Amino acid sequence: PETLNVKHNLAILLTSQGKGSEAVKLHRETLETKLRVFGPEHPHVLSSMNGLGLALMAEEQFDEANAIFEELVSLADQTYPNTHRRWLLYRKHYGHSLLRIGKISEAEEVLTQAYRGLSDTFGASYGSTKEAAGHLVELYETQGQPEKAAEYRALLNRD
Repeated sequence: PETLNVKHNLAILLTSQGKGSEAVKLHRETLETKLRVFGPEHPHVLSSMNGLGLALMAEEQFDEANAIFEELVSLADQTYPNTHRRWLLYRKHYGHSLLRIGKISEAEEVLTQAYRGLSDTFGASYGSTKEAAGHLVELYETQGQPEKAAEYRALLNRD
């Protein structure tokens, strides 16, 4: 398992360095191995699915990322309570992928749920809470709803 964690962390590093295609390949390999070793609902597997989804998002492969995140949130529903940090983070990433593929009403529902959960659990100044608010600002701006966008933009500036 330690070797798998190192590979997972290396893939995250590659994504952060802009080496997305290498990161996607390494995430896929790591996920495949973790699935064999741990089974689909294990937290290590879910973490690798999340990493793969994020790497795909960075590579602008939004449809595939969305499919990964959709499966991820379904598995997370069976693994974590809906107040768990990972459950909320996976929801935020899924909502962002929905936004990227143009499923606006679904994205709004998922991102709002993620924002509220993150805010209630970790506070408005928590980084992931602010990211969820930022995604909602983007959603409302692209939909010509400046009042709602301003509402969430104001939340971004609170500490």
